[in-house]
Amino acid sequence: VGLVVAGELARGGAGLRVAVLEGGPGPVPISEASAAPTPDVRTYALSPGSVRTLRRLGAWELMQDRTRPFLDMQVWDEGGPGLLQFSASSVGTANLGVIAENATLQSALWHVLAGEEDVTLVTNAAIRGVGEGAVHLGDGKLTARLIVGADGGNSIVRRSAGIPTWGWGYGQEAVVATVKLDTDSYTAWQRYLPTGPVALLPLWQSMASVVWSTTPAHARALREMEPEAFIKELNANMSQPPRPLTDEVDRTVASAPRPLRWAVHEVLRTAEAAVAGATLLQPFNSPPEATELLSSRLAFPLRFEHARSYVAPGVALVGDAAHSLHPMAGQGLNLGMADASALARRLLSATGGGQSVADGEALRGYHGERRRRNLLVMGALDVLHRVYGAGG
Repeated sequence: VGLVVAGELARGGAGLRVAVLEGGPGPVPISEASAAPTPDVRTYALSPGSVRTLRRLGAWELMQDRTRPFLDMQVWDEGGPGLLQFSASSVGTANLGVIAENATLQSALWHVLAGEEDVTLVTNAAIRGVGEGAVHLGDGKLTARLIVGADGGNSIVRRSAGIPTWGWGYGQEAVVATVKLDTDSYTAWQRYLPTGPVALLPLWQSMASVVWSTTPAHARALREMEPEAFIKELNANMSQPPRPLTDEVDRTVASAPRPLRWAVHEVLRTAEAAVAGATLLQPFNSPPEATELLSSRLAFPLRFEHARSYVAPGVALVGDAAHSLHPMAGQGLNLGMADASALARRLLSATGGGQSVADGEALRGYHGERRRRNLLVMGALDVLHRVYGAGG
């Protein structure tokens, strides 16, 4: 997300000098990332808007060969009434989204920025904190009129700026892995289990990404079991059709935390239209079977967390530094990229009008624009988790 901010500012033509600080060695060269025999275990479901952003920045053509568009989607619940099947053709679009791997995405953006005269890429930056218009490093400091925190859910920038957060843990972990399928696929599959959703997302050459949200104990078992046992359990859970369940949506929606109730009401107002846009089809289509585990299995805890402000004097937050959400719809990176583009647009407008890049009005405008939009999406996903997730 930070790379997108830098790219948008560099392409804005305002002559702003941008430094990107990377705590590690930086991505591998794009040629190396593109030649990897198996996909990065970390994948994203990119929205059409995110793909347009990557095209605009010149990164898309470097990474598109290692992406897979999904043309259809099937979502069903272990105890739910039927299933939902969406198709790109039914809504008049080329695809419903694109699955991309983290490695080539990072490498493509890094490659683009390396060619920008006004962008400096700094690797192995030991960031100690932020204060008084400077980023304090292990071997000195870097001054800046504006510091953008794109440093994830445990953001040093956010903590240093004294910006509090609110939220809660879901008591779940997401286990991610890459598997080989018995046939090629252009469909995204997601099933809601009592312990949380499991998704099978199509990749190229008959491979797929698994994102399995479940209890910590089950997540540990999934990581530690033999590869053959993992494949067997995955296939067993993805092959079962839905079965009826009494609708308890009203009760679970009413249990939403108070800060999200306004967002829940907005979601409910549009729910009927959203469902009408989906095609309810029968019979149930069985997903392809997984035949081999191709990667390690990683896990990370799931949280809902939101910064009380996206900005402070001389500071702006984007992506997970500002908000973390459940991965069930794959919207985290899309929201972060939208943050990046919105922030860059506000900053370029301010500097074009003769204002400072840290202009308070521009920063407040960014906060107001993105906060509401992000909370609407986060509220919707939180409701879905409460209806269909663990204990739902």
